[in-house]
Amino acid sequence: MWAQQFSAFGPRTFSRGSITHTFKTPDKLRRDALEHGFNRLISDAAQVVGYFRSDVDSAAQHTDSGARRLAIHAAVAHFVEQDVLRLAGDRGAFQSYLTLVGTVDEEISTHASRLYAAYDKALVPIYARASSVAQLKAFDSEAYAGIVTALIEGAALRLALDQKAKTWLASLVAKTAADAFFAR
Repeated sequence: MWAQQFSAFGPRTFSRGSITHTFKTPDKLRRDALEHGFNRLISDAAQVVGYFRSDVDSAAQHTDSGARRLAIHAAVAHFVEQDVLRLAGDRGAFQSYLTLVGTVDEEISTHASRLYAAYDKALVPIYARASSVAQLKAFDSEAYAGIVTALIEGAALRLALDQKAKTWLASLVAKTAADAFFAR
């Protein structure tokens, strides 16, 4: 079962007895493996989010408001592009994500919702700060975070299926997200 459904994680290095003792049922094994892959995907995002926070803080250092706005636009675009490429580049984790969202299971859905909420919670204050630095009127950072996450995941899915799109798609989605940040 492991080899068929989770080949991206490599060969198993544990015994049948340890699996049945730990997981009891194949469904429990499957659920835990999917959650592990999705957790890894979300935790890897912390580095990209950290760079985004840093870029917004750097933009705040500009004394000219036009330069700040350009720096914020670039920071948002860079964050989105890097997150798209990160997702599309980690085939194993992204395969787990696709399997996870394609699984109808209440426990997995609840877990995924908590992870999305944590991801958005990390981004909302950065978007709010970016809005303040760019001297934009207040906007719903939570809604924007959800929209950008959906754009990132859609683009990553397209890149996972069509590697030829890599040269233009990530930068197009990044520009779209950055433009949307200012178009309110």
